[in-house]
Amino acid sequence: MVIHWFLTPAPCRAEPLDAAQLVTEYRPHASVIPPTLDLSPCQPTGAPVLGDGYMWPLCAQPLYHGALPALVNLTVLNGMARVSSFSRAPVFSTSIAAHASLLEISFEHQQLLWPWGGTLGVALRPTSAAAAFEGLIHGVITFELKAVGGLNAGATSAVSVPVVAHVVPTPARHRRLLWDQVCLHLMVPLRTMLMCVDGPSDDFSDVSDGPSRWPPSDGPVEDPSENLSDHRSCR
Repeated sequence: MVIHWFLTPAPCRAEPLDAAQLVTEYRPHASVIPPTLDLSPCQPTGAPVLGDGYMWPLCAQPLYHGALPALVNLTVLNGMARVSSFSRAPVFSTSIAAHASLLEISFEHQQLLWPWGGTLGVALRPTSAAAAFEGLIHGVITFELKAVGGLNAGATSAVSVPVVAHVVPTPARHRRLLWDQVCLHLMVPLRTMLMCVDGPSDDFSDVSDGPSRWPPSDGPVEDPSENLSDHRSCR
């Protein structure tokens, strides 16, 4: 199944005493949320298999050559200054040299980030060299921010984001399913939107869980429409 959508995972729960200690010990620097991009295999429900499952539902389906890229937004936080710039552009390097040609990662961002941060768009796409590859590709995204103005003007902070991508051989076309979903949020009441216009891994999990499993099964496929009676209508 090809899934091309956006999600916003919650970073953590804040404990008052721990938060107070962090503020006391804090030193201005740059960081990102999430701190790692771990797309190691997880269950369709988000239960961990090899990784921690934090990147569900992206970790529930492996990457392969020919599919739409997996899109992730990193939230960049900069405690050095209200405005910062990329003094060193983001780059990706693999831990194993032989894997360098298997995964292409591109980036999209503004040159100036403000106030106190911004976003870094990341697109992961296996190359044609990975058409028959199966395994995990480890690497790291690195970049550097520079404070513009303020008390820390000119100060720099380097950021490293570990990456794990699960890549499999390109499946035959008859095994692929393109999910096309348009959500008209402005026309749907908020309460209704939260209940029934989410993504394929939530409201339509009965449909998406089976096809997203790897490796695919050669056995009979159950008709998912038999289990859709509980889904609320969005009309």
